[in-house]
Amino acid sequence: MKLPSGNSALQKQLSDLPGEASGVAGNAALGTVAKSSPTCEKNPGAFDRRLVRAERYALTSEARRLLLNEGRRQGLQWQHKIHRTAGCMYIPHGKIHVHQSCEHGHAFYSGVQVCGSIWGCPICAAKISERRRQEVEQSVDWAYESGLQPMMITLT
Repeated sequence: MKLPSGNSALQKQLSDLPGEASGVAGNAALGTVAKSSPTCEKNPGAFDRRLVRAERYALTSEARRLLLNEGRRQGLQWQHKIHRTAGCMYIPHGKIHVHQSCEHGHAFYSGVQVCGSIWGCPICAAKISERRRQEVEQSVDWAYESGLQPMMITLT
């Protein structure tokens, strides 16, 4: 990529970076392009869903602790109201039960509040992102079946 020729100071700074060829920035090769990447060796113990789930719950517990401390510091009567993540999977709103999904075989709770925050809660973020992934996968499959070319764009 060539930089605009009017900005010689920026070109000089970029051309003096380590790994760059001397001269005008943009003329140096960035690296090589491989046809394929090396495959990783199979390691059966590398990914344990239970450990990942336990880490999500531990992170949510730590977020709850920090949020409740902030609520106390601010003198709130109901410290858990400082942010919805403070009560996620913690505050009951009915009789608490553990269920098992027939479709996926995974267990889940009912009767506890969920925050639904994809940005602040590791538990809800995992659920929401998985549902969104499935929606995108379904849309892409539909597009291919319909003879269309799916594209993902971001408009900012």
